Amino acid sequence: MEFLVLLKQLDGKLTVNEEKIFDQWYNSSEFNRSYYQRFRDNYLGSDNM
Repeated sequence: MEFLVLLKQLDGKLTVNEEKIFDQWYNSSEFNRSYYQRFRDNYLGSDNM
């Protein structure tokens, strides 16, 4: 579930409930914020290949 929410966040297609889940997860720890930043950088970087 978390992985799908991350992908939908990157595509800007979260529902209101998914956005709440993401915000809670993202703000819960520095590790989660760092994980999302790395995930986002890798995801967006893959479009350029």
